[in-house]
Amino acid sequence: LGTLLLLFSFLSGNFQLWHLYLVVFIQAIFAVFQGPAMSASITMLVPDEQRNRANALMQMAQPSAGLLAPAITGLIYGLVGVTGAIIIDLLTFLIAVTVVLRVRIPFPKSTDEGQALKGALWKESISGFRYLWGRRPLLYTMLFVSLVNFLVAGTGVLSTPYILSRTNHDEAALGVIVSILNLGALVGGVLMGIWKGPKKRINIIMPSIALLSLNLAFVGMSQTNLALAITVFTFLIPVSFANAAFMALLQAKVAPDVQGRVFSVTQQLSMLLTPISFLLVGPLADNVFEPAVGAEGWSLVAPLVGTGEGAGMGLMFVILGGAGFLVTLLTYANKNIRNVEELLP
Repeated sequence: LGTLLLLFSFLSGNFQLWHLYLVVFIQAIFAVFQGPAMSASITMLVPDEQRNRANALMQMAQPSAGLLAPAITGLIYGLVGVTGAIIIDLLTFLIAVTVVLRVRIPFPKSTDEGQALKGALWKESISGFRYLWGRRPLLYTMLFVSLVNFLVAGTGVLSTPYILSRTNHDEAALGVIVSILNLGALVGGVLMGIWKGPKKRINIIMPSIALLSLNLAFVGMSQTNLALAITVFTFLIPVSFANAAFMALLQAKVAPDVQGRVFSVTQQLSMLLTPISFLLVGPLADNVFEPAVGAEGWSLVAPLVGTGEGAGMGLMFVILGGAGFLVTLLTYANKNIRNVEELLP
């Protein structure tokens, strides 16, 4: 719908910037419904022992787009322009819809848990929270993942200015390093898709998040193009492992006829905390960390992050990565979370 509106705007010759904002807003609304529905459908289509791999394949979608989309978009734009690119986007959407319509997704069987959560619309709107409240280990695991996401998500906003600062504002180097970043995420998805992994998914989730946090700190310490290329490549590899295993854990421990509502809660927590993280990192970088570079006491951290432009943001990455690693260790030490799969049916 959003793409169609954008096409009409271009064809009429009345395109304005706010039209693009409206399209993004519309697409975001539909994405809220699409994510939980897609995750819940995997439960009905894929047996439990293969869900780690299935979710890993899902994790490959975004980095694949990050690698291929810029080149393909540039080629299409050069050949057919913006209007042609939008028409091609609509055609690919129709192909995707046709494929989905041919897939038969079994309807989940009714469970006692699902029946207990039924009621008025307002009651069902909070039923996902109520379900998780009755399964505290799962709720605590979800809150932990949301907290780590809060710590890490904001660094994505700073990735472009940080890389430019560390590479002496070399835009070509920025393009290469961002491509390497997406390649790392893609490799992580491939490896998780190949590897069966341990039976206890929590033993994939926690070490992967710990490694992600350490990698973020190493990115903050990187002061050369080569060091940045290596650390950003390894940075997102564990993300695919953690996300795929976490989603498979939810799919295994949440009743199928409740999963849409529970997955919506997961998405809501992420949508609540991620914008806060985005809003905080910019002012902190501009007003606190970057001005502190070279100030009194900076010599204590200079061996880690340097003294040049971008060192302040680098220190932010080190602190956030260290905080994520510490939170992961403390959470993993909690037996209720460590044994979440044994404690829940």
